[in-house]
Amino acid sequence: MKGRVLIVAGSDSGGGAGIQADIKAVSALNGYAATAIAALTAQNTHGVFGVHEVPPEFVARQMELVLTDIGADCLKTGMLATVPIIEAVAGAIESFAPAVPLVVDPVMVAKGGASLLANDAASALVERLVRRAALITPNIPEAEVLLGRSIPDLPAMEQAARDLLALGCRAVLLKGGHMEGGGGGRPAGRARQADRLWRPAPAHYLDPRHRLHARLGHRLRAGPGTDPGRRGGARPRLRAQGHRDGARPGRRARPAQPSAHGRGVPGMSTAPFWQVDAFADRPFTGNPAAVVVLAHWPDDAWMQAVAAENNLSETAFLVKEPAGWHIRWFTPKVEVELCGHATLASAWVVLNHVEPGGQVVFASKSGPLAVSRDGERLVLDFPANPPRPAIFPDGIERILMKPVREVLATRDHLLCVLDSAEAVAALVPDMAAVAGLSKWALIATAPGVGEVDFVSRFFAPRKGIVEDPVTGSAHCVLTPFWAKRLGRRRLLARQLSARGGTLHVEDAGERVRIGGTVQPFVQGHIQL
Repeated sequence: MKGRVLIVAGSDSGGGAGIQADIKAVSALNGYAATAIAALTAQNTHGVFGVHEVPPEFVARQMELVLTDIGADCLKTGMLATVPIIEAVAGAIESFAPAVPLVVDPVMVAKGGASLLANDAASALVERLVRRAALITPNIPEAEVLLGRSIPDLPAMEQAARDLLALGCRAVLLKGGHMEGGGGGRPAGRARQADRLWRPAPAHYLDPRHRLHARLGHRLRAGPGTDPGRRGGARPRLRAQGHRDGARPGRRARPAQPSAHGRGVPGMSTAPFWQVDAFADRPFTGNPAAVVVLAHWPDDAWMQAVAAENNLSETAFLVKEPAGWHIRWFTPKVEVELCGHATLASAWVVLNHVEPGGQVVFASKSGPLAVSRDGERLVLDFPANPPRPAIFPDGIERILMKPVREVLATRDHLLCVLDSAEAVAALVPDMAAVAGLSKWALIATAPGVGEVDFVSRFFAPRKGIVEDPVTGSAHCVLTPFWAKRLGRRRLLARQLSARGGTLHVEDAGERVRIGGTVQPFVQGHIQL
C-alpha cells in the first residue's frame, strides 16, 4: 500500500475542517487516510460550541497501533490542544515513525475566533514538532503567534516565511487568506492574497485559487522528485509569481545546505539514535554499532564527526528516500563501502521501530542489501567476495608472530590461514606493521573446534579499527573460502575477539547469507 497518511488532529462535527477535511483531501489524491483523534469538537458553520480533549495516552495509543500495523508514508498534525497531547504525539513519532515526513498545521484559532490551543502550548508545539517538520502550514494569525509579531502586508509575510523556516522546519507554506490588505500599493481588502511556500531555495508565490496544502502532502508521500500537482500526466494548476536559482514549481529545489550554526541536518534538531550489539548471543558481546535515522542527508563531514564521537567500529546513517532505505557506514576515521554488523543493527532498528515487518532492503555503495527475519535471527544477503591465492607479504609471520599456512587476498583484504583456532585466539599482531600492509584489512582464520566450522579475527588499523569485534563483511570473503574447503554450503562461524560473536553463514554462489542475533543497548536522540 502506498500513499498512507496518518492524520493526528481534532474532529470537526460540521465536516468543514479538522480530520474530516484532511480525509477528503487525502482521498481526493488517491491516498489512504488513517487517523488518530486528538480532540472532539461540537461545531457547525456558526462556530465552535465545545471541545472535548482526548486523553494524551489514548492519542499515542491510536498512533502506535496504526504505525506498527498499517504504517505511514507521511504524518500530518492539526489541532493538538495542550502540552501533554503535544508531548504524547511527539513521543509516538519518535518511537514509531522517526523517519516519516511530518506536516504540521499549527491549528490555534477556529475560523469563528474560538481558541483551539492552550496558552502555554505554542512553545511546546515549536520545540517538539515544528523543529522536526518537513513542512508547516500556518495561516497569518498562527504565524503571528509563532513569531510574536504582526504580519500586516505581503513584504512582512515574505519575511515571516523566512523567519518561520529558521525555527528548524524544512519548508513553510504561509497561508495569506486571513490578511485584510496586501500592501505593495494595492487597496486594502482587494489584495491578491497569495500564499508563500518557502524553502531554503527557492521561494514560490502561489495563486490563492489553487491551494496546494493536500498536494504538498502528496509530494511528501510520493517523494521529493515528484510533481505535487501531477496525476495522469496533467501539470499542476498553479502560477509562479516569482522564483530563484532556476527552480520552477513542481521541480525539486536544490538540497538544503548544512547550517552555519553547526546543525548537520537543517530542519531537524534531534535524530533518533540506537546502539545495538550485532551478532551477539547475549548482552555485552558481539559488535556494537550506532544507528542514526535521518530525514535527509547531511554533509559527509558531519557524519564523520558523529562517527568519531561515537568511537565504535561503525556508525550507520539511514535515510528513507523515495525508492526506499539508503544506508551509509562510517568508522571513526573514514566512510566504508560495506559493513555487515552495522547493517544487521540497522535492520533491527527499521524492522522493530520504524517500519515493522519481515524484510528491509538498503541501497548502498555495494548495491542493494536485503535483510530478512529467520526466527530470532536476522539474515544479511551480501555479495560474495571470494579470495584468490596470493604471494606471502614480506615479514607476515613476524607481523603476526605465528606461522602462516596459506595467504589469499581480495582487493581490500589479506587473508592469512593459520594452523588452529588456538593460534588465531592468541594473536597479538604488530599493528603499525599491519597498517603498512598493501591491503587495508587483515583477516586471520583457522578451522574451528567442535560444532564451530571456522574461526577468525579482523584487523583494520588504517581505517581506525584496531580490531573489529565481529565483522559481517569479512564473512563475504571467509564463507566462499571455507565452504569450498569443507565441502558444505552452510557453516557456523565464530569470531574470536575479546567480545566474540557467532555467525550462521551460507554460500549461495554470488551471494553470501550471514545470520545472527542482536542485543539492543541504548536508544535515544542525538543533537544535530
